[in-house]
Amino acid sequence: MNCKELNTLLLKLIPEAKESFDEYTSWQEGLDTGCHNVFENVLLPLTLDALENDKEGLVNRIFTFINDMLTSGDEYQEEVAQLSFLEPLKAEHEDEYKYSEVMLPETYKIFETLEY
Repeated sequence: MNCKELNTLLLKLIPEAKESFDEYTSWQEGLDTGCHNVFENVLLPLTLDALENDKEGLVNRIFTFINDMLTSGDEYQEEVAQLSFLEPLKAEHEDEYKYSEVMLPETYKIFETLEY
């Protein structure tokens, strides 16, 4: 999967990211904007906001999407999910155990192994 395809999939599965995505990428390359940047600067803040505001349905869809990326067998998707979503999430929030309830087991297993 290439960057444009992954960004398109993100917007399809998580339409709540569209406004932030459009704002963030308007000065860049739109759907061709690097996924590492998009996931860290658009999806991660959306996720943190959803967690803080108890938007359970959105949180579940985001973590299902991340889990699907991590288990896709597609090296690019796996790299983006880990390096630009899970690692910054762990770096910002030391209490990793609170995520065990919202992450699917495969995602949490990877999350636990990350070091910061």
